[in-house]
Amino acid sequence: MELLQKYFDAALESPDGIKKLRELILTLAMQGKLFHPSCSVNNEWKQGKLGDIFEFEYGKSLPSSMRSNTGEYPVFGSNGIVGTHQEALVMAPCLIIGRKGSAGAITLSNHKGCFVTDVAFYCVPNPSVDLKFAYHFLQSMKLPSLSKGIKPGINRNEVYNLRVMIPPLNEQTRIVAKIDHLMSICDKLEELQQQKASTILSAHSASIKLLLTSANADELASCWQFITQHFDAFYTTIENVDELKKAIVKLAMQGKLVPQDSNDEPASELLKTIQAEKIRLKQQGKFRSFKVKSTDSPEKTKRNLPISWGSLDITECYYMLGGRINQVQTSEYLPVGKYPVIDQGKTFIAGYSDRVESVLQTPHDVVVFGDHTRNFKYIDFDFIIGADGVKVMCPYTSIFPRYFYYSLLSLSIRDRGYARHFKVLNENVLPIPPINEQKRIVGKIDQLNEICDTLVDQIQKSTVKQTEILDSVFSQAVVV
Repeated sequence: MELLQKYFDAALESPDGIKKLRELILTLAMQGKLFHPSCSVNNEWKQGKLGDIFEFEYGKSLPSSMRSNTGEYPVFGSNGIVGTHQEALVMAPCLIIGRKGSAGAITLSNHKGCFVTDVAFYCVPNPSVDLKFAYHFLQSMKLPSLSKGIKPGINRNEVYNLRVMIPPLNEQTRIVAKIDHLMSICDKLEELQQQKASTILSAHSASIKLLLTSANADELASCWQFITQHFDAFYTTIENVDELKKAIVKLAMQGKLVPQDSNDEPASELLKTIQAEKIRLKQQGKFRSFKVKSTDSPEKTKRNLPISWGSLDITECYYMLGGRINQVQTSEYLPVGKYPVIDQGKTFIAGYSDRVESVLQTPHDVVVFGDHTRNFKYIDFDFIIGADGVKVMCPYTSIFPRYFYYSLLSLSIRDRGYARHFKVLNENVLPIPPINEQKRIVGKIDQLNEICDTLVDQIQKSTVKQTEILDSVFSQAVVV
């Protein structure tokens, strides 16, 4: 118990600390060590096989269409209540043990009666075993670890053969009371953990919002100073680092990440180059028609962009590459091969193919957009297009490819589920700085992203270290 009290703080700081603490409490309880580490089981504890003490009965089939759902008795599946029925299968408080699906999950029913479906067992303990103790006891056995098969399930006979020790009824009552007390402390610790995480998240989100809405350089510097002062507190979670990376890109697209250079050729000159490139591509049969829109759009005023910048509809910034000849189906992906396959999934390279005739040779770096997934990928090599929904966007040479990629990442594209999003993407307008400034922006984003990646690495290593320390501490508690 002293170990539990001593390392509550360690449990509070570790991501899975409270969960592990709950498991430790149950483990110590079932070893007879919950009241004092030097105590353990004695001759009064009954030893034997689980099947000698508990009897698991099979539930019965009751499809949802057959349930009355009139509220008389709860219907239990493998992991809780799934409906109600006018008849009960068990006329007593009992335990429900998941047999299939959530195999090994333990549910306590204090109802006078219930119906247990055929994906679960039920158990009414004999008079020598307290129901609440039996619930904690079976939880401590970690039955889900015994599940097997493609559709996870547990074998009753295998569970019955587990060796167990059960204390006398009066000792069970004492143990249950102690477990309930310690679990209530865990509840409070969990609440504190959630409150702390929520406070940090709210403070960080507010800081990022102020950073992005800063009206001038002084406000921007002040907001950034506040963030750096609280860096250690803010960046203990990968989610906050991801939010910071998004903010960096948005600041870049507002012209706030790098200073402007009056010697840069203004973005308005890029239009002439884009127009000339479109004429050349049209002559080459890349597309049939084209139109260059003015950079002096109302969107530019709304964005309050630097004077040397312009803005263009996304459709004026790129042309499409690839066709069915460059595509392979998911079933054709190879685990290894000559050519990488890029699809719209989260995995950067989805697979490989040896079909040389399908290789898409790009004139320069391109961006792949997932029509269904909204994922963006920056591709700087020749590849084969995977499956459906892949849009290969090739920016015009007056737009630096990696700047084009980051500008797309700065957009908020509303989620339409698995519907297509390319049309929604093309409704946006992109800010276009001078080409030299585009390159400076990319260099700065890449530099800051390296710092963010270092933060993520530190968080992951810290999490592993905290878990190792906690596991070591808890192991000591079990063997004491």
